[in-house]
Amino acid sequence: MPLLAWMCWSVALGLLAAVLGARELRSSPRGVTQLRSFVALATHEVVVAVPVTFWVLARHTDWALSYAADGAKVPSAALLVAALSCGGLALGGFAAGAWWIRAHQPRLPNAVALGLLGLGLLGCVVLHHRVGLVGSTVQYRGGFGLSPLVGSRVLGTVAVAGLGYLVAYVHLAWTLRSRL
Repeated sequence: MPLLAWMCWSVALGLLAAVLGARELRSSPRGVTQLRSFVALATHEVVVAVPVTFWVLARHTDWALSYAADGAKVPSAALLVAALSCGGLALGGFAAGAWWIRAHQPRLPNAVALGLLGLGLLGCVVLHHRVGLVGSTVQYRGGFGLSPLVGSRVLGTVAVAGLGYLVAYVHLAWTLRSRL
């Protein structure tokens, strides 16, 4: 579930970026991809989000895929495609949010973003037996050798990656809100 949750959260953060860039969206007749707010989000995705996502996926593949596939058999190119997909989903979320804002429905992006954030969190809670345990897919399927997430290397990696991502997104939000 962590990868699916991350995908939901990527779309939600793209929607929220559109809300933060609403002033530019309303005042400019240019296409969405030509706006400074879109370029700022795209830069954030290329420089921060995609590398962070790929790093977590490559470092803890089995856990990130919720033990649905054996991480040893997943090619790194597939992990890169998954990380790039998360970036694309954020940009798609921005485009959808921009469309709703320009259609004079400014509350809809917030509502959908809140729903997606909640859906990702709910999925992690419902599948806590997959998210809260760390090991390999073989260990998970066999029911042996798993350790709790708390105190594991995965938690440290996710905490550092998440904190870096959060700081970068707060900077992006500040930039979209105050400078654009």
